[in-house]
Amino acid sequence: MTLIPFPSADLDRLALRLLDLTGEVRRLARRTREQELDAVPLHANKIQEWLTKLESWSLDAAARTEAEINRQHGARRARELLTQAAPERPTKAKTKRRRR
Repeated sequence: MTLIPFPSADLDRLALRLLDLTGEVRRLARRTREQELDAVPLHANKIQEWLTKLESWSLDAAARTEAEINRQHGARRARELLTQAAPERPTKAKTKRRRR
């Protein structure tokens, strides 16, 4: 699979889509109770498979995110340390040499 960069706005849209799906499943549950249906036939194996994949994707995305945050933090900290450790070099005043 190809990794595609997702800006935070895209992640928000994805979260909203998942919430929409969650809301739809909750609506089905409510309607089932209201209409006193015993059960609704679903492809349970597929549902479990997709949920497992989504959970795995979510964990993988979280791990990648934390690794990138740590990498950027380390790089930023290294730059700060290098800046602090570099002594200020006095600039030499340019003077003209006298020829004898």
